[in-house]
Amino acid sequence: MILYNIKSAWRSIRAARYYSLLHIIGLGVAIATAVFIFIWVKYERSFDQFNPHVSQIYRVNNAYTTSDGNNTIWISSPAPLRKIALQNKQVAACVRIGPDYGASKVVYQGKTIYDIGSTTRFVDTDFFSLFALPLLKGDPTTVLASSNQVVLSASMARKLFGRVDPIGKVITLHDKDHFVVSGIAKDMPSNSSLPHMDIFLPLTFIAGPYQRSTDKSTNNAQAVHTIDDEYGSFDYGVYVRILPGSNIKQIENQITKKYLALGGPDVSGNLFVLQSLKTMHLVDEYGGKSMLHLVDAFGWIGLLIILIACINYVNLSTARALVRLKEVGIKKILGADRKVLMGQFLMETALILFIAILAAAVLVTLFMPLYCRLTGHVFSWNLLGASFMTKVVLVLLGAYLASGVYPALLLSNFRPLAFMSGQQSKGRPAKFISRRVLVVIQFAISVVIVFGAAIMIRQMHYIKTKDVGYNRSLVFTVQMPAAMENHSDAVIAALQQNSAIAAVSTANQNINEVTRSSGGFGIPGRSDIDLLFNDLEIAPGFLSAMQMKLTQGAGFSGTPADSSGFLLNQTAVRVLNLQHPIGQQVIYQGRKGTVIGVVRDFNFQNLKEKIAPIVIYSRPGANGKHGSVLYVRAKKAALQPAISSTEAIFKQYAGELPFKYDFLDKNFNSAYDSFSRSLSLLNIFSLVAVLISGMGLFGLATYTAEVKTKEIGIRKVMGASKKDIIELISRDFVLLVLLATLIALPVGSWMMHRWLTYFAYKITIGPWVFVIVILFMMLITWLIIGFKALQAASKNPVKSLKTE
Repeated sequence: MILYNIKSAWRSIRAARYYSLLHIIGLGVAIATAVFIFIWVKYERSFDQFNPHVSQIYRVNNAYTTSDGNNTIWISSPAPLRKIALQNKQVAACVRIGPDYGASKVVYQGKTIYDIGSTTRFVDTDFFSLFALPLLKGDPTTVLASSNQVVLSASMARKLFGRVDPIGKVITLHDKDHFVVSGIAKDMPSNSSLPHMDIFLPLTFIAGPYQRSTDKSTNNAQAVHTIDDEYGSFDYGVYVRILPGSNIKQIENQITKKYLALGGPDVSGNLFVLQSLKTMHLVDEYGGKSMLHLVDAFGWIGLLIILIACINYVNLSTARALVRLKEVGIKKILGADRKVLMGQFLMETALILFIAILAAAVLVTLFMPLYCRLTGHVFSWNLLGASFMTKVVLVLLGAYLASGVYPALLLSNFRPLAFMSGQQSKGRPAKFISRRVLVVIQFAISVVIVFGAAIMIRQMHYIKTKDVGYNRSLVFTVQMPAAMENHSDAVIAALQQNSAIAAVSTANQNINEVTRSSGGFGIPGRSDIDLLFNDLEIAPGFLSAMQMKLTQGAGFSGTPADSSGFLLNQTAVRVLNLQHPIGQQVIYQGRKGTVIGVVRDFNFQNLKEKIAPIVIYSRPGANGKHGSVLYVRAKKAALQPAISSTEAIFKQYAGELPFKYDFLDKNFNSAYDSFSRSLSLLNIFSLVAVLISGMGLFGLATYTAEVKTKEIGIRKVMGASKKDIIELISRDFVLLVLLATLIALPVGSWMMHRWLTYFAYKITIGPWVFVIVILFMMLITWLIIGFKALQAASKNPVKSLKTE
């Protein structure tokens, strides 16, 4: 019986090649698209899940609430939190990840590797045990037991030693610090929330004892300190593993209470909160879930695209039911019962779905390299574990049931006498209405996806083109080594003489990534100020080089008087309630000075964050030293000569160090790289949803034209024009798509309004968006239906009627 059903199903598929091909293409593209989506969703949800204790590991973040009610959270904390956390009985372990080493190169027997600073970190001895990062060589409990030991990643070991066993070999950092290789770690996985590291140094190397630079000036020359005394230095990522069933709030309160008691009045106002490693990749430190919601939305889009393809199958199968009336009637008269007929039609669906799955597998294989480039990730088949494949199988089973059961029930339920007498099913408006409902549902889904993509595109465009308060066009930055920074005056003077360069200056941070902040801002005579201020040190010509504007006062002049001057942004003036800021005496981090100017607000952080107060200063140092970041603005059409000239100056001071530069606008956009990639995917998937819906509409239009061939011929003989025929075929479909659009737009608007709340600077959803989406859907509908309607209207009526 099964073999008979397969043969019968294959004959039916071949007999209706056109519609079968539509089914296979629609289902195949939908399944392939869903697989791509599910792989991406699986990857985004897989971060840190390789750690068996991921649900018990938390990062200790520092939260600071200022007098204006703003809550600021730092993901870095003081080193003493380790000993404080381990005093809590609910904490099983605590590990700190220190600042990067700052070394520019690592050397082994004359072989040098550069650009290692950001991937070289100090960590506690039990780092590898807590984060379940496997060691290829070495014992995780002892590899960092001594302060002169080092663990290398497998890739770093290959670069330095080739095939030679690196254990016991001595490497040199900073041309002076020597470390013995004690272990080789497996390369950190890409789906880890931890900063990528290739060189792991023991935290005991910098733990002390040592003297502070201020000890001599405070007559405390005999004092010694360790990092566990530095309650005010927030330089470490602190992670704890808690015991199962622990009370998070109790741990937070205990850490905060103990820290405030030990740190004294200088650290008042700080409190500590735990952030779960399990959700850290998708939920930010403030609890923002925009990325989590985006991942969830993609998962639903994958399911909905398959649902759209299933609706296409159901619609076309039920619409063509009348074509198969006599087939079903004859089989019933010959003794076939409903069960046998259902088996045949379900087998037909299964065979079409099987061919579609094969087509989807081919599409996924062909387009996977392109998909990896588009997403910026290399997806491993190891990611597709048993649970993933189980979910895919369940989705395909659901698609099979959704596509096959209803058409099989409908076709097997027709009455033989009605079939044999040539009577069509009458009095069954519900079947026609249900098909209309399905068309409305599938296009409503497509409209919601298209509307969401339109809003996201507009928001991304707004972010990239927003006036951020400075001109980042044609500006590139260079991280100067110490030898170059110590000759800043000479570097700037040389570059200013170059005809390809419009302006040049220096600062201590990237202008779009100002991360330094402090609560040490005060005004004499006022005790109500408890605010966090970001700070930025700049060279005298920085404002003009970046084309930043002053709303009041003046900038820095390059004279010794600059050391007592401060610039505030408009936000700082507003929150401080300064009516006349120029000349106002202020204190910042213990240094007294005067406000000499007010800078127009500029965005110095991610545009998801509102502009915060910032204080800008310029402390004239030896040889014009104001920071290690060199800013160069090239003249139009002279970008490459400006880069080459800067490289030549760099080589004079940096020697063998490789020259690297970053375009400021590219660096600005890179902060939204993940979002941009997600948006690109959404654009593609929205087009796929519309394409699949359109294919179903095209199939229905084709079938409508076929069954109305006689009617169209009669109407044309009676004088109907092409316009009348096109209207006859397309009217119902256009109205259904318009209804679907009108139903979907309020839903899409509500969803995107919620999504936009995660941005401090965002677009408003105006009426033009609704109009454009409506016009887009109408255009797609007319292109699909109009083509088929015009084709039907252009047929010779004599050919349509000659067989009747």
